[in-house]
Amino acid sequence: MDPEKMRQVMDTNYFGMVNAVNAVLSGMKVRGSGHMVILGSVAGYRGLPTTAAYGPAKAALIHFAETLAIELRADGIDVTLVNPGFVDTPMSRVNNYRMPGLISADVAAEKMLAGILKRKPAVFLPLLFTTAMRLTNLLPYRLYHRHVSRITNRSRNR
Repeated sequence: MDPEKMRQVMDTNYFGMVNAVNAVLSGMKVRGSGHMVILGSVAGYRGLPTTAAYGPAKAALIHFAETLAIELRADGIDVTLVNPGFVDTPMSRVNNYRMPGLISADVAAEKMLAGILKRKPAVFLPLLFTTAMRLTNLLPYRLYHRHVSRITNRSRNR
């Protein structure tokens, strides 16, 4: 637990996007049109091991994108929230745990671009894994914690 590192992750992932939106929003409002793409992650849907810094930053981005989509609709501005699961990149290759639904960067880019060009409100990829992650919000905490602990080998012997 390193509060400074957590602050840096939030500054980069969340406030970096807030600053980017702020830089373009007034011009979009004046034109009465625009399209923003915000990159979240399914790590923002529920707590997962090793994501104490990354997950909350992505949760904030998800909330930010959902809020913007509602608020900016009347101004003619579309918001697309992209929420990938595990994508095979140099960053993900250092993970020392199983990554269900892992997809190549090329496939991820194609699916993201297809959804963005259609101005979809949200793009989830891979669909099966991201849908399963979103549905975990329906599980009671105790059941969710037990399930995630089991599949990530973080169970306590009781």
